Amino acid sequence: MASVIGFFKRINAAFINPPAPSGALGDSAPLKFGILGAARIAPPALITPAKSHAEVEIYAVAARDIDKAEKFARKYDIKKWYGGQNGYQDLLDDPEINVIYNPLPNGLHYEWTMKALANGKHVLVEKPSSDTAEETRRMFEFANQKGLVLLEAFHYRFHPAIQRVKEIIDSGELESVTEIHAALCLPKGFVGDDDIRMDYDIGGGAMMDCGCYPLSCVRYLAKSDPTAVVSATATKFHKDARIDTATSAALLFPPSSPGGEPVKSTIRCDFSSPGLLGFIPRWPDISVRVLCEQGSVELFNFPQPVLYHTIKVIPTGRKARTEKAYRFSQISGLKGEEWWSTYRYQLEAFVDQVKGRAPNSWMTSEDSVANMEWIEKIYEAGRSLGCRKSMLVWHCEYFVVLFLLYPMGPPGAFWCGALLEGAESRRLLVRTLFECASIPRHVYLGYFMRANYCSKLDVTCMLAARKLGFQRHYDLSKYTMTTGDAASNRQPEIEEPSEGSRRPVYKTETTGNYWQDVWIAFKVRVLS
Repeated sequence: MASVIGFFKRINAAFINPPAPSGALGDSAPLKFGILGAARIAPPALITPAKSHAEVEIYAVAARDIDKAEKFARKYDIKKWYGGQNGYQDLLDDPEINVIYNPLPNGLHYEWTMKALANGKHVLVEKPSSDTAEETRRMFEFANQKGLVLLEAFHYRFHPAIQRVKEIIDSGELESVTEIHAALCLPKGFVGDDDIRMDYDIGGGAMMDCGCYPLSCVRYLAKSDPTAVVSATATKFHKDARIDTATSAALLFPPSSPGGEPVKSTIRCDFSSPGLLGFIPRWPDISVRVLCEQGSVELFNFPQPVLYHTIKVIPTGRKARTEKAYRFSQISGLKGEEWWSTYRYQLEAFVDQVKGRAPNSWMTSEDSVANMEWIEKIYEAGRSLGCRKSMLVWHCEYFVVLFLLYPMGPPGAFWCGALLEGAESRRLLVRTLFECASIPRHVYLGYFMRANYCSKLDVTCMLAARKLGFQRHYDLSKYTMTTGDAASNRQPEIEEPSEGSRRPVYKTETTGNYWQDVWIAFKVRVLS
Protein backbone atom coordinates (compact mmCIF):
# COMPACT_ATOMS: atom_id res chain seq x y z
CA MET A 1 0.00 0.00 0.00
CA ALA A 2 2.84 2.36 0.86
CA SER A 3 4.33 1.92 -2.62
CA VAL A 4 0.97 2.71 -4.23
CA ILE A 5 0.58 5.87 -2.14
CA GLY A 6 4.17 6.84 -2.96
CA PHE A 7 3.45 6.35 -6.67
CA PHE A 8 0.51 8.77 -6.64
CA LYS A 9 2.44 11.29 -4.55
CA ARG A 10 5.33 11.27 -7.02
CA ILE A 11 3.02 11.59 -10.03
CA ASN A 12 1.16 14.50 -8.46
CA ALA A 13 4.33 16.39 -7.48
CA ALA A 14 6.28 15.62 -10.66
CA PHE A 15 3.63 16.20 -13.35
CA ILE A 16 0.46 17.75 -11.88
CA ASN A 17 0.98 20.01 -8.90
CA PRO A 18 4.69 20.49 -8.13
CA PRO A 19 5.60 22.18 -4.83
CA ALA A 20 6.65 25.82 -4.94
CA PRO A 21 10.42 26.34 -4.89
CA SER A 22 11.79 26.40 -1.38
CA GLY A 23 15.20 27.93 -2.03
CA ALA A 24 15.66 31.71 -1.94
CA LEU A 25 16.62 33.30 -5.22
CA GLY A 26 19.11 35.71 -3.66
CA ASP A 27 20.96 37.98 -6.06
CA SER A 28 20.67 35.53 -8.97
CA ALA A 29 18.11 36.61 -11.59
CA PRO A 30 15.89 33.82 -12.95
CA LEU A 31 16.65 32.43 -16.40
CA LYS A 32 13.86 33.33 -18.80
CA PHE A 33 13.04 30.49 -21.17
CA GLY A 34 11.43 30.78 -24.58
CA ILE A 35 9.83 27.71 -26.17
CA LEU A 36 10.00 27.10 -29.93
CA GLY A 37 6.72 25.45 -30.86
CA ALA A 38 3.68 24.57 -28.79
CA ALA A 39 4.84 20.96 -28.56
CA ARG A 40 3.17 18.28 -26.43
CA ILE A 41 6.50 17.44 -24.80
CA ALA A 42 7.01 20.98 -23.47
CA PRO A 43 4.72 20.77 -20.39
CA PRO A 44 6.19 17.59 -18.83
CA ALA A 45 9.73 18.29 -20.04
CA LEU A 46 10.05 21.95 -19.03
CA ILE A 47 6.96 23.91 -18.00
CA THR A 48 5.95 21.74 -15.02
CA PRO A 49 9.50 21.13 -13.74
CA ALA A 50 10.15 24.88 -13.91
CA LYS A 51 7.38 25.55 -11.40
CA SER A 52 9.52 24.09 -8.63
CA HIS A 53 12.76 25.82 -9.65
CA ALA A 54 13.35 29.28 -8.19
CA GLU A 55 15.78 30.26 -10.95
CA VAL A 56 13.59 29.45 -13.95
CA GLU A 57 10.77 31.40 -15.57
CA ILE A 58 8.89 30.18 -18.64
CA TYR A 59 8.63 33.58 -20.28
CA ALA A 60 7.44 33.11 -23.89
CA VAL A 61 6.32 30.61 -26.51
CA ALA A 62 6.17 30.76 -30.31
CA ALA A 63 4.11 28.76 -32.80
CA ARG A 64 3.42 28.99 -36.53
CA ASP A 65 -0.22 29.62 -35.68
CA ILE A 66 -0.65 32.72 -33.48
CA ASP A 67 -3.95 31.42 -32.11
CA LYS A 68 -2.30 28.18 -31.08
CA ALA A 69 0.53 30.10 -29.43
CA GLU A 70 -1.91 32.28 -27.49
CA LYS A 71 -4.00 29.32 -26.38
CA PHE A 72 -0.87 27.48 -25.23
CA ALA A 73 0.45 30.54 -23.38
CA ARG A 74 -2.82 31.17 -21.56
CA LYS A 75 -3.19 27.50 -20.62
CA TYR A 76 0.26 27.36 -19.02
CA ASP A 77 0.37 30.92 -17.68
CA ILE A 78 3.14 32.09 -20.03
CA LYS A 79 3.54 35.88 -20.26
CA LYS A 80 4.26 36.32 -23.97
CA TRP A 81 3.53 34.52 -27.19
CA TYR A 82 4.58 34.91 -30.80
CA GLY A 83 3.06 33.48 -33.96
CA GLY A 84 2.89 33.63 -37.72
CA GLN A 85 5.62 33.07 -40.26
CA ASN A 86 8.13 35.08 -38.24
CA GLY A 87 6.99 33.86 -34.84
CA TYR A 88 10.04 31.69 -34.16
CA GLN A 89 12.46 34.44 -35.11
CA ASP A 90 10.51 37.02 -33.09
CA LEU A 91 10.99 34.77 -30.07
CA LEU A 92 14.74 34.57 -30.68
CA ASP A 93 14.91 38.34 -31.06
CA ASP A 94 13.27 38.97 -27.67
CA PRO A 95 16.05 40.52 -25.55
CA GLU A 96 14.42 39.37 -22.29
CA ILE A 97 14.93 35.68 -23.11
CA ASN A 98 18.09 33.93 -21.89
CA VAL A 99 17.43 30.33 -22.91
CA ILE A 100 15.67 28.66 -25.82
CA TYR A 101 14.02 25.27 -25.47
CA ASN A 102 13.87 23.59 -28.89
CA PRO A 103 11.36 20.70 -29.09
CA LEU A 104 10.71 21.16 -32.83
CA PRO A 105 10.75 18.16 -35.21
CA ASN A 106 14.22 16.63 -35.59
CA GLY A 107 14.78 18.13 -39.03
CA LEU A 108 14.42 21.65 -37.61
CA HIS A 109 16.72 21.24 -34.61
CA TYR A 110 19.85 22.31 -36.48
CA GLU A 111 18.46 25.42 -38.12
CA TRP A 112 16.73 26.87 -35.09
CA THR A 113 19.42 25.90 -32.61
CA MET A 114 22.02 27.66 -34.75
CA LYS A 115 19.79 30.72 -35.01
CA ALA A 116 19.22 30.75 -31.26
CA LEU A 117 22.96 30.52 -30.60
CA ALA A 118 23.59 33.29 -33.13
CA ASN A 119 21.20 35.43 -31.10
CA GLY A 120 23.20 34.79 -27.94
CA LYS A 121 20.78 32.34 -26.30
CA HIS A 122 21.64 29.21 -24.36
CA VAL A 123 19.82 26.19 -25.81
CA LEU A 124 18.20 23.05 -24.43
CA VAL A 125 17.47 20.97 -27.55
CA GLU A 126 15.41 17.81 -27.61
CA LYS A 127 16.97 14.54 -28.64
CA PRO A 128 18.15 13.63 -31.14
CA SER A 129 20.14 16.84 -31.40
CA SER A 130 19.85 16.98 -35.21
CA ASP A 131 19.54 14.85 -38.34
CA THR A 132 23.25 14.04 -38.70
CA ALA A 133 26.46 13.89 -36.69
CA GLU A 134 27.95 16.67 -38.79
CA GLU A 135 25.10 19.01 -37.94
CA THR A 136 25.46 18.14 -34.25
CA ARG A 137 29.20 18.81 -34.39
CA ARG A 138 28.62 22.22 -35.96
CA MET A 139 26.03 23.13 -33.34
CA PHE A 140 28.34 22.41 -30.42
CA GLU A 141 31.33 24.07 -32.08
CA PHE A 142 29.26 27.21 -32.62
CA ALA A 143 28.00 27.13 -29.02
CA ASN A 144 31.59 26.82 -27.81
CA GLN A 145 32.67 29.75 -29.98
CA LYS A 146 29.86 31.87 -28.56
CA GLY A 147 30.53 30.82 -24.96
CA LEU A 148 26.98 29.46 -24.60
CA VAL A 149 25.53 26.33 -23.03
CA LEU A 150 24.01 23.78 -25.41
CA LEU A 151 22.56 20.56 -23.99
CA GLU A 152 20.93 17.62 -25.75
CA ALA A 153 17.98 16.59 -23.58
CA PHE A 154 18.78 12.99 -22.70
CA HIS A 155 16.91 13.48 -19.44
CA TYR A 156 17.20 9.88 -18.18
CA ARG A 157 20.95 10.43 -17.77
CA PHE A 158 20.40 12.84 -14.86
CA HIS A 159 18.24 10.60 -12.68
CA PRO A 160 19.64 8.71 -9.65
CA ALA A 161 18.32 5.36 -11.00
CA ILE A 162 20.70 5.11 -13.97
CA GLN A 163 23.44 6.65 -11.86
CA ARG A 164 22.96 3.88 -9.27
CA VAL A 165 23.20 1.18 -11.94
CA LYS A 166 26.44 2.68 -13.18
CA GLU A 167 27.70 2.88 -9.59
CA ILE A 168 27.01 -0.85 -9.07
CA ILE A 169 28.87 -1.74 -12.29
CA ASP A 170 31.81 0.54 -11.52
CA SER A 171 32.12 -0.80 -7.96
CA GLY A 172 33.35 -4.15 -9.26
CA GLU A 173 30.80 -6.05 -7.18
CA LEU A 174 29.79 -8.09 -10.23
CA GLU A 175 33.26 -7.93 -11.84
CA SER A 176 33.77 -7.27 -15.55
CA VAL A 177 30.92 -6.50 -17.94
CA THR A 178 30.28 -9.09 -20.66
CA GLU A 179 26.98 -8.01 -22.24
CA ILE A 180 24.64 -4.98 -22.24
CA HIS A 181 21.10 -5.08 -23.64
CA ALA A 182 18.69 -2.13 -23.80
CA ALA A 183 15.27 -1.55 -25.35
CA LEU A 184 12.61 1.09 -25.75
CA CYS A 185 9.64 -0.52 -27.47
CA LEU A 186 6.20 1.09 -27.43
CA PRO A 187 2.87 -0.74 -27.79
CA LYS A 188 1.01 -0.69 -31.07
CA GLY A 189 -1.09 2.45 -31.49
CA PHE A 190 1.20 4.70 -29.44
CA VAL A 191 2.58 6.34 -32.62
CA GLY A 192 0.07 6.90 -35.42
CA ASP A 193 0.71 6.88 -39.16
CA ASP A 194 0.26 10.67 -39.33
CA ASP A 195 2.68 11.37 -36.47
CA ILE A 196 5.54 13.75 -37.34
CA ARG A 197 7.92 10.97 -36.30
CA MET A 198 6.82 9.19 -39.48
CA ASP A 199 7.95 12.06 -41.74
CA TYR A 200 11.29 11.37 -43.39
CA ASP A 201 11.81 14.99 -44.48
CA ILE A 202 11.95 16.18 -40.86
CA GLY A 203 14.15 13.41 -39.48
CA GLY A 204 11.57 10.76 -38.67
CA GLY A 205 12.17 7.12 -37.84
CA ALA A 206 12.18 4.83 -34.83
CA MET A 207 15.96 4.77 -34.48
CA MET A 208 16.03 8.56 -34.55
CA ASP A 209 13.32 8.90 -31.91
CA CYS A 210 13.07 6.12 -29.33
CA GLY A 211 16.16 4.27 -30.60
CA CYS A 212 18.54 7.01 -29.55
CA TYR A 213 17.72 6.22 -25.90
CA PRO A 214 18.90 2.59 -25.70
CA LEU A 215 21.92 3.46 -27.83
CA SER A 216 22.86 6.29 -25.48
CA CYS A 217 22.24 4.04 -22.48
CA VAL A 218 24.48 1.15 -23.57
CA ARG A 219 27.24 3.59 -24.52
CA TYR A 220 26.96 5.27 -21.12
CA LEU A 221 27.14 2.04 -19.13
CA ALA A 222 29.94 0.63 -21.31
CA LYS A 223 31.89 3.87 -20.76
CA SER A 224 32.99 3.83 -24.40
CA ASP A 225 31.75 3.87 -27.97
CA PRO A 226 31.14 0.66 -29.92
CA THR A 227 33.88 -0.75 -32.09
CA ALA A 228 31.51 -2.22 -34.67
CA VAL A 229 27.91 -2.72 -35.72
CA VAL A 230 27.69 -6.50 -36.10
CA SER A 231 24.22 -6.44 -37.61
CA ALA A 232 21.16 -4.22 -37.94
CA THR A 233 17.62 -4.88 -39.12
CA ALA A 234 14.68 -2.56 -39.60
CA THR A 235 10.94 -2.78 -40.16
CA LYS A 236 9.89 -0.34 -42.87
CA PHE A 237 6.90 1.98 -42.66
CA HIS A 238 4.22 0.81 -45.10
CA LYS A 239 3.65 4.36 -46.38
CA ASP A 240 7.30 5.33 -46.77
CA ALA A 241 10.01 2.69 -47.04
CA ARG A 242 12.64 5.22 -45.97
CA ILE A 243 11.18 5.28 -42.44
CA ASP A 244 11.87 2.55 -39.90
CA THR A 245 9.08 1.74 -37.45
CA ALA A 246 11.35 -0.65 -35.56
CA THR A 247 15.10 -1.26 -35.54
CA SER A 248 17.38 -3.68 -33.73
CA ALA A 249 21.16 -3.78 -33.79
CA ALA A 250 23.97 -5.90 -32.39
CA LEU A 251 27.07 -3.97 -31.33
CA LEU A 252 30.54 -4.74 -30.03
CA PHE A 253 32.29 -2.65 -27.37
CA PRO A 254 35.89 -2.76 -26.17
CA PRO A 255 36.62 -5.23 -23.32
CA SER A 256 35.69 -3.87 -19.89
CA SER A 257 38.91 -5.28 -18.42
CA PRO A 258 42.44 -5.68 -19.86
CA GLY A 259 42.79 -8.85 -21.88
CA GLY A 260 39.06 -9.59 -21.75
CA GLU A 261 36.59 -10.39 -24.48
CA PRO A 262 34.74 -7.62 -26.34
CA VAL A 263 31.48 -6.59 -24.68
CA LYS A 264 28.45 -7.73 -26.67
CA SER A 265 25.42 -5.47 -26.85
CA THR A 266 22.00 -5.32 -28.43
CA ILE A 267 19.56 -2.45 -28.71
CA ARG A 268 15.93 -2.53 -29.81
CA CYS A 269 13.39 0.17 -30.53
CA ASP A 270 9.86 -0.10 -31.82
CA PHE A 271 7.04 2.35 -32.52
CA SER A 272 4.45 -0.43 -32.70
CA SER A 273 5.15 -3.61 -30.75
CA PRO A 274 2.48 -6.17 -31.73
CA GLY A 275 -0.02 -7.12 -29.04
CA LEU A 276 -0.32 -10.49 -27.38
CA LEU A 277 -2.55 -12.78 -29.42
CA GLY A 278 -2.71 -9.93 -31.91
CA PHE A 279 -5.03 -7.68 -29.92
CA ILE A 280 -3.96 -7.49 -26.25
CA PRO A 281 -1.70 -4.44 -25.78
CA ARG A 282 1.84 -5.36 -24.82
CA TRP A 283 3.55 -3.73 -21.84
CA PRO A 284 6.31 -1.36 -23.02
CA ASP A 285 9.81 -2.85 -23.02
CA ILE A 286 11.83 -0.06 -21.40
CA SER A 287 14.68 -1.80 -19.67
CA VAL A 288 18.45 -2.14 -19.67
CA ARG A 289 20.23 -5.29 -18.51
CA VAL A 290 23.95 -5.67 -17.86
CA LEU A 291 25.52 -9.13 -17.61
CA CYS A 292 28.80 -9.43 -15.75
CA GLU A 293 31.22 -12.23 -14.94
CA GLN A 294 29.76 -12.59 -11.45
CA GLY A 295 26.12 -11.66 -11.88
CA SER A 296 23.79 -9.15 -13.52
CA VAL A 297 21.96 -5.90 -12.87
CA GLU A 298 18.75 -4.81 -14.60
CA LEU A 299 16.94 -1.48 -14.51
CA PHE A 300 13.30 -1.52 -15.49
CA ASN A 301 11.96 1.80 -16.83
CA PHE A 302 15.19 3.69 -17.36
CA PRO A 303 13.49 6.48 -19.43
CA GLN A 304 10.93 7.49 -16.73
CA PRO A 305 12.01 5.99 -13.39
CA VAL A 306 10.04 8.55 -11.34
CA LEU A 307 6.83 6.71 -12.28
CA TYR A 308 8.12 3.37 -11.04
CA HIS A 309 11.35 1.44 -11.43
CA THR A 310 13.27 -1.50 -10.08
CA ILE A 311 17.00 -2.21 -9.97
CA LYS A 312 17.45 -5.98 -9.74
CA VAL A 313 20.93 -7.06 -8.69
CA ILE A 314 21.62 -10.81 -8.99
CA PRO A 315 25.15 -11.71 -7.81
CA THR A 316 26.36 -15.19 -8.68
CA GLY A 317 26.11 -17.51 -5.67
CA ARG A 318 24.65 -14.81 -3.45
CA LYS A 319 21.19 -13.54 -2.56
CA ALA A 320 19.53 -11.32 -5.12
CA ARG A 321 18.22 -7.91 -4.11
CA THR A 322 15.98 -5.19 -5.51
CA GLU A 323 16.85 -1.53 -5.11
CA LYS A 324 15.14 1.74 -5.95
CA ALA A 325 16.78 5.12 -6.38
CA TYR A 326 14.36 8.04 -6.57
CA ARG A 327 16.91 10.41 -5.08
CA PHE A 328 20.63 10.45 -4.45
CA SER A 329 21.87 9.20 -1.09
CA GLN A 330 22.15 11.82 1.62
CA ILE A 331 25.87 11.19 2.09
CA SER A 332 26.50 12.07 -1.55
CA GLY A 333 25.41 15.67 -0.95
CA LEU A 334 23.78 15.76 -4.41
CA LYS A 335 20.54 17.68 -4.93
CA GLY A 336 17.18 16.03 -5.55
CA GLU A 337 13.84 14.93 -4.19
CA GLU A 338 11.98 11.63 -4.51
CA TRP A 339 9.32 13.25 -6.69
CA TRP A 340 11.79 14.89 -9.08
CA SER A 341 11.28 13.59 -12.60
CA THR A 342 14.15 12.98 -15.00
CA TYR A 343 13.24 16.33 -16.55
CA ARG A 344 13.48 18.10 -13.19
CA TYR A 345 16.92 16.63 -12.52
CA GLN A 346 17.94 17.69 -16.03
CA LEU A 347 16.66 21.24 -15.50
CA GLU A 348 18.62 21.49 -12.26
CA ALA A 349 21.82 20.46 -14.04
CA PHE A 350 21.19 22.81 -16.97
CA VAL A 351 20.61 25.83 -14.73
CA ASP A 352 23.70 24.97 -12.66
CA GLN A 353 25.79 24.83 -15.84
CA VAL A 354 24.48 28.17 -17.13
CA LYS A 355 24.99 29.77 -13.71
CA GLY A 356 28.58 28.53 -13.55
CA ARG A 357 27.95 25.89 -10.88
CA ALA A 358 29.01 22.23 -11.11
CA PRO A 359 25.99 20.08 -12.11
CA ASN A 360 25.34 16.65 -10.61
CA SER A 361 25.98 15.12 -14.04
CA TRP A 362 26.23 16.28 -17.62
CA MET A 363 25.84 15.19 -21.25
CA THR A 364 28.94 16.35 -23.10
CA SER A 365 29.15 17.58 -26.67
CA GLU A 366 31.41 14.64 -27.56
CA ASP A 367 28.75 12.26 -26.24
CA SER A 368 26.03 13.88 -28.35
CA VAL A 369 28.13 13.81 -31.52
CA ALA A 370 29.14 10.17 -30.96
CA ASN A 371 25.53 9.09 -30.41
CA MET A 372 24.52 10.58 -33.76
CA GLU A 373 27.53 8.96 -35.45
CA TRP A 374 26.45 5.53 -34.25
CA ILE A 375 22.82 6.14 -35.21
CA GLU A 376 24.12 6.80 -38.72
CA LYS A 377 26.26 3.65 -38.65
CA ILE A 378 23.31 1.53 -37.54
CA TYR A 379 21.21 2.92 -40.37
CA GLU A 380 24.02 2.24 -42.83
CA ALA A 381 24.48 -1.31 -41.50
CA GLY A 382 20.79 -1.93 -42.10
CA ARG A 383 21.58 -1.53 -45.84
CA SER A 384 17.95 -1.01 -46.80
CA LEU A 385 17.81 2.27 -44.86
CA GLY A 386 20.21 5.15 -45.16
CA CYS A 387 20.94 7.99 -42.75
CA ARG A 388 18.53 10.89 -42.36
CA LYS A 389 19.43 13.59 -44.84
CA SER A 390 21.09 16.68 -43.50
CA MET A 391 20.08 20.13 -44.68
CA LEU A 392 23.31 20.19 -46.67
CA VAL A 393 22.24 17.16 -48.72
CA TRP A 394 18.81 18.66 -49.34
CA HIS A 395 20.54 21.76 -50.67
CA CYS A 396 22.68 19.78 -53.12
CA GLU A 397 19.67 17.88 -54.46
CA TYR A 398 17.61 20.97 -55.05
CA PHE A 399 20.42 22.77 -56.79
CA VAL A 400 20.26 19.94 -59.33
CA VAL A 401 16.49 20.45 -59.65
CA LEU A 402 17.01 24.15 -60.26
CA PHE A 403 19.66 23.46 -62.88
CA LEU A 404 17.33 21.10 -64.75
CA LEU A 405 14.33 23.42 -64.72
CA TYR A 406 16.16 26.68 -65.39
CA PRO A 407 16.09 26.40 -69.22
CA MET A 408 12.34 25.65 -69.31
CA GLY A 409 11.19 29.23 -69.01
CA PRO A 410 8.19 30.45 -66.92
CA PRO A 411 6.34 27.07 -66.83
CA GLY A 412 9.44 25.34 -65.59
CA ALA A 413 10.05 28.11 -63.07
CA PHE A 414 6.48 27.77 -61.81
CA TRP A 415 6.95 24.07 -61.10
CA CYS A 416 10.42 24.78 -59.81
CA GLY A 417 8.65 26.76 -57.11
CA ALA A 418 6.37 23.78 -56.46
CA LEU A 419 9.32 21.45 -55.96
CA LEU A 420 11.40 23.83 -53.90
CA GLU A 421 8.72 24.94 -51.48
CA GLY A 422 7.54 22.89 -48.55
CA ALA A 423 10.19 21.73 -46.13
CA GLU A 424 12.00 24.47 -44.24
CA SER A 425 15.40 23.19 -45.41
CA ARG A 426 14.35 23.53 -49.06
CA ARG A 427 13.12 27.06 -48.54
CA LEU A 428 16.48 27.91 -47.00
CA LEU A 429 18.16 26.83 -50.22
CA VAL A 430 16.02 29.05 -52.42
CA ARG A 431 16.32 31.92 -50.00
CA THR A 432 20.11 31.79 -50.10
CA LEU A 433 20.14 31.37 -53.87
CA PHE A 434 17.86 34.38 -54.30
CA GLU A 435 20.13 36.42 -52.05
CA CYS A 436 23.43 35.35 -53.60
CA ALA A 437 22.80 34.83 -57.29
CA SER A 438 21.67 36.90 -60.27
CA ILE A 439 18.74 34.62 -61.02
CA PRO A 440 16.83 35.22 -64.29
CA ARG A 441 13.62 37.17 -63.77
CA HIS A 442 11.38 34.31 -64.85
CA VAL A 443 12.67 32.10 -61.98
CA TYR A 444 11.73 34.75 -59.43
CA LEU A 445 8.39 35.18 -61.17
CA GLY A 446 7.73 31.43 -61.22
CA TYR A 447 8.44 31.04 -57.54
CA PHE A 448 6.43 34.14 -56.68
CA MET A 449 3.48 32.93 -58.75
CA ARG A 450 3.58 29.53 -57.11
CA ALA A 451 3.80 30.98 -53.60
CA ASN A 452 0.82 33.28 -54.24
CA TYR A 453 -1.10 30.46 -55.88
CA CYS A 454 -0.68 28.33 -52.74
CA SER A 455 -1.01 31.28 -50.33
CA LYS A 456 2.44 30.53 -48.92
CA LEU A 457 4.14 33.90 -48.67
CA ASP A 458 7.42 33.40 -46.83
CA VAL A 459 10.79 35.12 -46.58
CA THR A 460 11.88 33.64 -49.90
CA CYS A 461 8.74 34.89 -51.61
CA MET A 462 9.44 38.35 -50.21
CA LEU A 463 12.94 38.23 -51.67
CA ALA A 464 11.47 37.27 -55.03
CA ALA A 465 9.04 40.18 -54.71
CA ARG A 466 11.95 42.52 -54.07
CA LYS A 467 13.70 41.29 -57.23
CA LEU A 468 10.50 41.77 -59.23
CA GLY A 469 9.93 45.28 -57.92
CA PHE A 470 6.84 44.49 -55.87
CA GLN A 471 8.14 46.14 -52.70
CA ARG A 472 5.25 48.56 -52.35
CA HIS A 473 2.80 45.67 -52.00
CA TYR A 474 4.70 43.91 -49.19
CA ASP A 475 6.63 44.87 -46.08
CA LEU A 476 10.16 43.97 -47.15
CA SER A 477 12.03 46.20 -44.72
CA LYS A 478 12.84 43.33 -42.37
CA TYR A 479 14.41 41.17 -45.12
CA THR A 480 17.72 42.98 -45.60
CA MET A 481 20.57 41.69 -47.71
CA THR A 482 24.17 42.63 -47.09
CA THR A 483 27.09 42.64 -49.46
CA GLY A 484 30.64 41.65 -48.82
CA ASP A 485 33.52 39.57 -50.08
CA ALA A 486 32.15 36.06 -50.57
CA ALA A 487 33.82 35.33 -53.89
CA SER A 488 37.08 34.44 -52.17
CA ASN A 489 37.88 30.97 -50.88
CA ARG A 490 37.68 31.96 -47.21
CA GLN A 491 34.73 30.92 -45.06
CA PRO A 492 31.78 33.32 -45.33
CA GLU A 493 31.02 35.19 -42.14
CA ILE A 494 27.72 35.06 -40.35
CA GLU A 495 26.71 38.46 -39.07
CA GLU A 496 25.42 38.94 -35.55
CA PRO A 497 21.74 39.90 -35.74
CA SER A 498 21.45 43.63 -35.27
CA GLU A 499 18.65 45.28 -33.39
CA GLY A 500 15.42 44.77 -35.27
CA SER A 501 16.85 42.14 -37.64
CA ARG A 502 14.88 38.96 -38.20
CA ARG A 503 17.64 36.38 -38.73
CA PRO A 504 21.38 35.91 -39.31
CA VAL A 505 22.41 36.84 -42.85
CA TYR A 506 25.38 35.73 -44.88
CA LYS A 507 27.69 38.31 -46.41
CA THR A 508 27.53 37.87 -50.16
CA GLU A 509 27.90 39.75 -53.40
CA THR A 510 26.73 39.00 -56.92
CA THR A 511 28.94 38.98 -60.00
CA GLY A 512 26.18 39.34 -62.59
CA ASN A 513 27.03 35.93 -64.06
CA TYR A 514 24.30 33.38 -63.35
CA TRP A 515 26.42 30.23 -63.04
CA GLN A 516 29.19 31.95 -61.12
CA ASP A 517 26.65 33.37 -58.68
CA VAL A 518 25.07 29.94 -58.27
CA TRP A 519 28.51 28.57 -57.35
CA ILE A 520 28.98 31.34 -54.79
CA ALA A 521 25.57 30.54 -53.31
CA PHE A 522 26.50 26.87 -53.20
CA LYS A 523 29.70 27.66 -51.30
CA VAL A 524 27.95 29.97 -48.85
CA ARG A 525 25.11 27.60 -47.94
CA VAL A 526 26.52 24.13 -48.56
CA LEU A 527 30.29 24.22 -48.24
CA SER A 528 30.53 26.68 -45.35
